[in-house]
Amino acid sequence: MSKTSRRRLRQSRPKPARDEPLAAAKTGLRNAVYDLIGDRPEYLAGSIRTLDSRYTQLRDSLYGSRGAGGHHSQPSSLLPCWADALKLLGYIDRRAARFEHCWPPRCANCPHWRYLTARHVEHPTVRRYRQVLLQPWRPQDASTLQTIAAIVAGYAKAVDDLFAPKPVYLRGERCPRCGQRDTRVKTDDGQTVTRPALMVTGEGITLCNACHDVFPSLEFLGDLLRCAR
Repeated sequence: MSKTSRRRLRQSRPKPARDEPLAAAKTGLRNAVYDLIGDRPEYLAGSIRTLDSRYTQLRDSLYGSRGAGGHHSQPSSLLPCWADALKLLGYIDRRAARFEHCWPPRCANCPHWRYLTARHVEHPTVRRYRQVLLQPWRPQDASTLQTIAAIVAGYAKAVDDLFAPKPVYLRGERCPRCGQRDTRVKTDDGQTVTRPALMVTGEGITLCNACHDVFPSLEFLGDLLRCAR
């Protein structure tokens, strides 16, 4: 094959569109942002109702309900709010302020920006996250958008983890399989602590943290431990 033929063959091959990675990154960013600040539909008994966004749920929980089962990390006599929610809210607000510093509003006369600023019911942090979606991103910004999407998606998951049902530890009971009463486990922040071996997760799964045996049900474990229902 001659050089001319090879050159024509290379020129005839379809070239990947430069906007494809950017479009995928913008879609991922949009999904991550609305997972955090967008209203959530809930399907229950054939009907649909709208729940508040994860960010609104987090902000409302500071002085209201403190997670699943009313759990909180500090006694209410020492701290008048939910410490874990306050810490996570600070991370989200500071990141939104950093986004606004990096990408300020494009134009005060922009109809999209007038729409956002007119919605006074929204918190400034919510408007800042929406503002990121209005930026004129370039094809070379795809990796930046993927990084931002990963950060925002991490915040949404952190909110879900914060409100997830907490595990219940069966103190003083030995595992019927390995006989251990306590075991050393690692917490989410990397610390090693001593916890009871038997645990019931928020999903109702009973297991042993020492031998990692899983029991079919809490009633079955109670029969093994000869506990009353």
